[in-house]
Amino acid sequence: IYFGPYSQEFYYTANTVPPLKQTLTSVVLPKKAQTIGNDAFNGSSITSIIIPQSVKVIGRSAFQSCQNLKSLIINNSSVSIYDGAFNACTALKEVNLGDSVKSLGSFAFCNDYELENITIPASITAIDENAFQGCTKLRKATILTDLIASYMFSGCAALSEITLPNSLSRIGQHAFQDCSAITGLNI
Repeated sequence: IYFGPYSQEFYYTANTVPPLKQTLTSVVLPKKAQTIGNDAFNGSSITSIIIPQSVKVIGRSAFQSCQNLKSLIINNSSVSIYDGAFNACTALKEVNLGDSVKSLGSFAFCNDYELENITIPASITAIDENAFQGCTKLRKATILTDLIASYMFSGCAALSEITLPNSLSRIGQHAFQDCSAITGLNI
């Protein structure tokens, strides 16, 4: 786990201590943490995470497959969320991206089946494709940024309420593919 200058390494002898990822249920990040590295908590049993304002990078697959993760709060951090960071967090229901997130990588929240609502802040200047693909219970998306990436909500079958800003400049190809519940858009 990399926390900028505050790194800590864990060493275990085979067959003496279960892997950290299987037993880790709670994490409190240091207030000076700047980076959450690639795969840092991938597959762990954590149930919630609060990202402090100091964090600038959430690495590739950092929280992927955290199947007990139910809540994510980003405390107005000017953070870039890399590819697959929260992919397959199948219990993730509450996501608060704050007002300062800079970017979302490919598959950032893909296959987060329990996610029902998302607000994408105006601060986001880059979104890669498939960011919310396969979030099958996602019903409401409020988009405050001026772009929608390709395949961004593909396979979000329950998505029925979408609010878009007047400043919307681009909707990528297949952005709402297989979103059969959409009946209209609010601008």
